[in-house]
Amino acid sequence: MSSFYLFILFILFLSSSECFGNPPTYGAGTVQELGGLKAYVRGPSDSKLAVLLISDIYGYEVPKFRKIADKVAAAGFLAVVPDFFYGDPANSSDPHFNTEPWLKNHTTDKGYEDAKPVIAALRSKGVSAIGAAGFCWGGKVAVKLAGSVDIQAAVLLHPGLVNEDDINKVKVPIAILAAELDQALPAEQLTDFEEILSAKAEFDSLVKIYPGVAHGFTVRYNDEDKFAVKSAKEAHKDMCFGNPPTYGAGTVQELGGLKAYVRGPSNSKLAVLLISDIYGYEVPKFRKIANKVAAAGFFAVVPDISSFENVKPGINPLFLSQNIAQKLRNTNKWQRKRTKSNV
Repeated sequence: MSSFYLFILFILFLSSSECFGNPPTYGAGTVQELGGLKAYVRGPSDSKLAVLLISDIYGYEVPKFRKIADKVAAAGFLAVVPDFFYGDPANSSDPHFNTEPWLKNHTTDKGYEDAKPVIAALRSKGVSAIGAAGFCWGGKVAVKLAGSVDIQAAVLLHPGLVNEDDINKVKVPIAILAAELDQALPAEQLTDFEEILSAKAEFDSLVKIYPGVAHGFTVRYNDEDKFAVKSAKEAHKDMCFGNPPTYGAGTVQELGGLKAYVRGPSNSKLAVLLISDIYGYEVPKFRKIANKVAAAGFFAVVPDISSFENVKPGINPLFLSQNIAQKLRNTNKWQRKRTKSNV
């Protein structure tokens, strides 16, 4: 199921003005009917892996949202974007638009129930595993699905109205991609979410905060703002090509010329370099060992030394590990501890 964290999950449905600000001003897929809903569909029709993308309040026709679906499809998934609002998305540019009755008519509870027939329809077409990526309003729907057996993984991107009870009910690998300046999902609440998820040893999770961006940053960014575009693209990349949560809740960084799985307190003065067996640095059980090392207060570093794609002919892997250790000392003045594993 690790491949499902190639999705992207998008943040927050706010009942405040943030949720209705900067509405996005259609895609190369097709519109089909699935489970009683119209849906924008793109990707290999024979794929056994599908991603259900659940929009914010502006609906399934928004160009930038459909482009995200196109990226998911390009990664090999069948991307499905249902119209949960039945042709009635929010329209904050309309002076007669009334927020309160619209929200009452389009609840996330109804979105959750409407998603089930769509999932059933995908199953009937031979799809064996389904992930959900929810943006803003859709984040609440996606986290509800993550508390069921209907999907195999979930990503929440700046989700709205998500609470601790929702997180406590999560049963599948999940990632939360959040905005630093999102008033509806403050950092302390994200910390609480991370603690709850970290205690669920049966699956992996990820909470990532993107600096300097606000609610809706993945779908409502200003094309003229280079930083906003870069942040959105980073989140899109994390969703489609990022480190799969089923392979660990840390991050993949470059250290000493190699990719490395990293987890633990960034301000720690003690680092542990874990060197894998021949099966490499992505093995789930090996990364779980790194997570335990990090939980003990160390900065755990798992370099991809054993990959012949990354190790050039004539370069000794021991030299590469020494290079990483030296970089850790030079940049952060960490004391070093090294361990080997035969996991």
